[in-house]
Amino acid sequence: MRSAILSIMVMLIFAVGCSSGGDGAGTGDVGRFRLVLDQAGFQVQDGKLLPLDIPDLFCKKVLPSCYGNNNDTPYMVYVLPPAPDQDPAVRNTFPWTYRMRPDEAVVFVGRTPPPAKYFSYKTYLAGYLVEGEPIIHRIYASLGDTISNFRINTAGGNDPFGKLVILISTADRAVEARIRAAAEQAGYGPEIMNTDVIPSSILNMGLGLMDDELTFLHRIAFFENAGEREAYMKPEPVIVGGKLIEPPYKPNDRGVVLRLTPKPGHEQALKPYDVPSLIVRGTGTTELDRIDALEDLREAILTRYGHLDATEYESRVWLTEGYDAIQRGIDVLGETRDTIYLRTDAVALGDDPDEFLMVYGIIHALTGKCVYSNLNIYTEDVVTDLLPLEKFIHLGFLSVNSEKSAESREGMKGSAAPYLPGHPDAPLFYAWKVSRNCQPGEDYCLQVPDSPCGRITFDNLFAAFRAYVEPGTLVGPAASELLYDRVIHFTAK
Repeated sequence: MRSAILSIMVMLIFAVGCSSGGDGAGTGDVGRFRLVLDQAGFQVQDGKLLPLDIPDLFCKKVLPSCYGNNNDTPYMVYVLPPAPDQDPAVRNTFPWTYRMRPDEAVVFVGRTPPPAKYFSYKTYLAGYLVEGEPIIHRIYASLGDTISNFRINTAGGNDPFGKLVILISTADRAVEARIRAAAEQAGYGPEIMNTDVIPSSILNMGLGLMDDELTFLHRIAFFENAGEREAYMKPEPVIVGGKLIEPPYKPNDRGVVLRLTPKPGHEQALKPYDVPSLIVRGTGTTELDRIDALEDLREAILTRYGHLDATEYESRVWLTEGYDAIQRGIDVLGETRDTIYLRTDAVALGDDPDEFLMVYGIIHALTGKCVYSNLNIYTEDVVTDLLPLEKFIHLGFLSVNSEKSAESREGMKGSAAPYLPGHPDAPLFYAWKVSRNCQPGEDYCLQVPDSPCGRITFDNLFAAFRAYVEPGTLVGPAASELLYDRVIHFTAK
């Protein structure tokens, strides 16, 4: 009896917590939704939406790599129980990876993040097993365009933040239609519903050992209010007592995650989605008319440090897109089509005071090619305790972005002015030093920190660059339309 009362109380709490309030999105509630889904022939299991602290999990040897994380963007993931009919011997690699039948769905009912520059949701192919190999073959490829704050259905109109939302991740049209009908019967309006299509034709969907593992990523960048960021990103443990958490999972404050599996006898003929068409990148406008100004900045930096030896590094495209990765079987580290990924070669950075990197380029967010841009400094050191199964740490541990004001002297804006005084294009460019010996009070210098744990080293470093969401297309810009960022490695003569 006590257990039954507790279950009713939890349902009531989340019926209130996820009701629409002032959204104008109906009066739906999760308790009613669960009941209707059950009546529609689905077995309903609880999952969670949890923050993923990548450096911490890497230090604790839970993660084999840091996956080229963006230091400016926190990540959240679904943690799901196995399907009811999944063989207990078929265990997922992590709590946030899972196998799915082609007639299953995962549904999120909750609130979008509070005001921020960017957020998105998307299902990924995490990887698959290859006969005879001891670990999963990681692909970590997005399955099409995201559902982002620029392309999401909420009742908020032009204000998608803090609004009630339903996300349906499924490979089957008929299943999606049944879930939408159940949501409307539970009082939710169709204007808040979004479908995250999982294209089964390019996957091996199922619950067997050799079937693909999926995962789900929720990204958020640059909350407007620090207090709201702290509340939304409230940590919950992924490891308890030294072990990865196991189901059953309880809902959390961000919303409710439901795994839906047709009950025996309620299966229907499959109606899979086609592979979604992709939004075309590029607008035809480029930054290349400012290449002379980029060369002016280069010459000014080389002149400023003319007493040192200089080795120059161009950047190149680092990560391709999900569909490309799936076809070629390559690892793209959880990329998203909402940005472009550029990087330089790695450099062994010494601790001599006269040795440092100068990272410079155009601020893509100020040319209209994206809504925000940043640079990240990564360690390319080898994960020695996992050889030969894993290779690079790929931890992004320092970053500078276009969001900080020039007055703060903490962002890209204003950092090229010392090198280009009076230059008309100076405000559009940045120049930052990366050093193990930043001087006290030195502007525009990133200090390489001490390692947070013995598993992480900062010997070989490279710079990587992102440019998120071109306003003209609402996806990442085309690489060919950007001026590529650059790095100069200075050393004592």
